[in-house]
Amino acid sequence: DGKEKLVCVSTNGSSKLVFVMNLATSSLGEEDRKALLIADDSPVITKFFKKLFQDDYEILVATNGKEAIEIVEEYKDKNLVGFFCDLMMPEMDGYEVLEYFKNNNLFEKVPVSIISGEDTQDGIEKATSYGVVDMLQKPFNESAARTIVERTISFSPNNK
Repeated sequence: DGKEKLVCVSTNGSSKLVFVMNLATSSLGEEDRKALLIADDSPVITKFFKKLFQDDYEILVATNGKEAIEIVEEYKDKNLVGFFCDLMMPEMDGYEVLEYFKNNNLFEKVPVSIISGEDTQDGIEKATSYGVVDMLQKPFNESAARTIVERTISFSPNNK
């Protein structure tokens, strides 16, 4: 079929076993991979998510709320399965992004979880009142990040 293959032959007495494996990693293009959007102005956080999830997802990054909304609008009906939003960002903060989601009925299309250093009771209650899936407090570890991603994408209609 013209595709690169790995062939292994093993003999056992009078029997011969042939194993053939395609070497192509995936037939899915980048545009077909499920995507996660990380909206955070901290390069440490975005690099952490990229490193942790790049083998399984296309990682989309926004450094402010305005960029996040533009990316959501482009990917919401395609392959976006989870959105992870910081509350404190330049240009448009996470609360404004959550308000945009609410006003445009986007929570049904794209599940959202918060990643933030917000630790005031009022701030946490305000963020969670929008119907987000979960909230991950900074600083966090790999295990907590994996748990929130799994939980968040379980609510995605694009993850079926």
